[in-house]
Amino acid sequence: MSGRRAERQLRGHCAPEVFGGLWTLMAVAPEEPPRLLSLHVSEPTDGVAEVCCSYRRSRRVAAMACRLQGIDGRWRMTDLQVG
Repeated sequence: MSGRRAERQLRGHCAPEVFGGLWTLMAVAPEEPPRLLSLHVSEPTDGVAEVCCSYRRSRRVAAMACRLQGIDGRWRMTDLQVG
């Protein structure tokens, strides 16, 4: 979301519908890089990770949650919510 990674680096790690939304968020680059405040990871079932975090972007604090699934030997983001 900070715009520091190239599109080709992210595309393979995201489901197409997630990548489309992520690319839209990346279009608005912040004045300074976001800073991670907290991170929580759970594994509801084998091969699935649910991650939530809070981060500071400029003067605002925001939250993000995503679901990662192990597909073909690598992690792929299959759901993303940013608020």
